[in-house]
Amino acid sequence: MGLRELRRIGHWTGSGAALRAGKIEPIEALRFVAALLVACYHLQISTSATTGTSSIFSVFDHGGGGVDIFFVISGLVIGISASRAPVFDVRTFAIRRFWRIVPFYWGVLAATIGIELLSARVGVGKPMLEAGNPYYILASALLLPIPYQIMHIAWTLTLELVFYAVFAVAFARSGLKGAMLAVLAWYLVSVAYVSTPLSQISALFYLGYPVVVEFGFGLALAWVFLNRRLPFGPVALVLGTAATLGAIFSPEQAGLSALLRLADLGREFQFGLPAALLVYGAMATPMRVPGPVMLLGKASYMLYLVHSMVYGLALAAAKILLGVDIGATDAGRLALLTAAVVGSVVLCVVVEQPVLRWSRRFSAHPPSPQAAAAPVRPAIPAE
Repeated sequence: MGLRELRRIGHWTGSGAALRAGKIEPIEALRFVAALLVACYHLQISTSATTGTSSIFSVFDHGGGGVDIFFVISGLVIGISASRAPVFDVRTFAIRRFWRIVPFYWGVLAATIGIELLSARVGVGKPMLEAGNPYYILASALLLPIPYQIMHIAWTLTLELVFYAVFAVAFARSGLKGAMLAVLAWYLVSVAYVSTPLSQISALFYLGYPVVVEFGFGLALAWVFLNRRLPFGPVALVLGTAATLGAIFSPEQAGLSALLRLADLGREFQFGLPAALLVYGAMATPMRVPGPVMLLGKASYMLYLVHSMVYGLALAAAKILLGVDIGATDAGRLALLTAAVVGSVVLCVVVEQPVLRWSRRFSAHPPSPQAAAAPVRPAIPAE
């Protein structure tokens, strides 16, 4: 099958990105990779803290860099979907973003609090004291930008929601370029914030985190996607993969800070720039991704949310029922990771996707006359 036929049936766009059901296939695979990195990072933390034993998972000490990949992808997907929508409506955008992020987070947060309180009652593990504190519960439920959230990943969702608000206001007024300038302004304010005594104010901690520029990296990639051909995709994919692996697995020798001999290079450069190059290479390389991997990409948000809870449940259950610590061996740790991945896929298919389909009725609205007359363009769903 030639290039013309592939474009005709929608597998490739004019810019060279491989699509399936409106999704850029390699980006969907990259979502899973990012979630898996974070899951391995938290697995290493949760098991090494209780067992004190060494593990092959110690190589994921910087696996939190998967978050930086997520931030870049978020900017990319939001920028493309909003730009290709016939009409951009702030209300519809906000409703869809709410349903995509918040209800599932609330569900996992409630389950996490319940598990922590139960574990405190039965005396298993080391329950978080925050789980029973109304202040922390309220702050976590509202995703307020303060440290010490009940769920480890909550701060990233806080920044996501702030990004959505900044993007919606700026895009509605000035389009994609206006949104990029707004995120750049946010970043400059953050850089100034961390350089002043204001950085001691915990209530502003995450709003002033310079990592927010990574959303801007994604928006810039969206602009390139919409306006340029995307040259050197495979080369960028190889270089981005190497740079990301260096930043995550060997930051002291192969990370950007080591290569530039800059000890205090910010996270947005140490991890964000390699992530941006990797995401560009993924979107600019027209390659097919197997269906099972696409499913894993679709389940990446569930994996991101539930992995720590699955670890805690499995560790407690094995301790109570079998009297063993399955986190003490690498085989047991691998079993925990597998359980988290399988559980996330099940939740995605059984819960997440049906809820998202049902929620579309709340954001549906009749198209305007201008939208009805406009040519149909393939959109990238904002997931």
